[in-house]
Amino acid sequence: SDEGLEVKELDPSHVSLVHLKIPKDRFEVWEIDKPMNLIVEIDLFYKKVLKNVYKDETITLKLDKDSLISVTLKGGFQRTKEVHEPETHETEAPLPRLEFSHSTLIFLKPLLEALKDVENDWEDIEFRGTDESLTLSWFNDISHKTIFDRGNDYIININGEGYGYYTYSYLSPILKGMKGLAEVVKLELGDNIPIRITADDFKGLLEYYIAPKLIT
Repeated sequence: SDEGLEVKELDPSHVSLVHLKIPKDRFEVWEIDKPMNLIVEIDLFYKKVLKNVYKDETITLKLDKDSLISVTLKGGFQRTKEVHEPETHETEAPLPRLEFSHSTLIFLKPLLEALKDVENDWEDIEFRGTDESLTLSWFNDISHKTIFDRGNDYIININGEGYGYYTYSYLSPILKGMKGLAEVVKLELGDNIPIRITADDFKGLLEYYIAPKLIT
């Protein structure tokens, strides 16, 4: 749109959703005649187009009326790739409307370090927040619990109460993927509803939603 680039991706199992906005002033050049919606297979786009981008390359994206994305990668040499919109696709993923009762503003690095003891992707991590602390708990032969208290060097702000259980295989790539993009993340919880993870210091908007695991 005239404001910049917006991306939404819902994974095939409908467990996680990513919402990205990059304002037009973050691009060297942003030109658009009218707002356009285009659907791409994000895994294919990353693996075949963006995975092997070099640090010294600039990326030029062009969209045309025939639902074609032309990607030009220019560094020491120039590469051009074209991606067509799939013939069949799902409708645009709507953003969930949620009321969160807890939020924690925390540095990303210690949060990742706290999860290093997780051994299996299928393990469920309990996030439980209060006005005084954020607690991460899980079990793999032994019980693990990490507590971030209000007032320590890692917590910037914390308030409200909420909890939820989330599978590590969805949490891990999201949090690790934020490295290099943000130093601080905001975690928002409710009554075992989807968690929202936002890159707080990202130059734009980068937020993830992960559906909870229902514990009986």
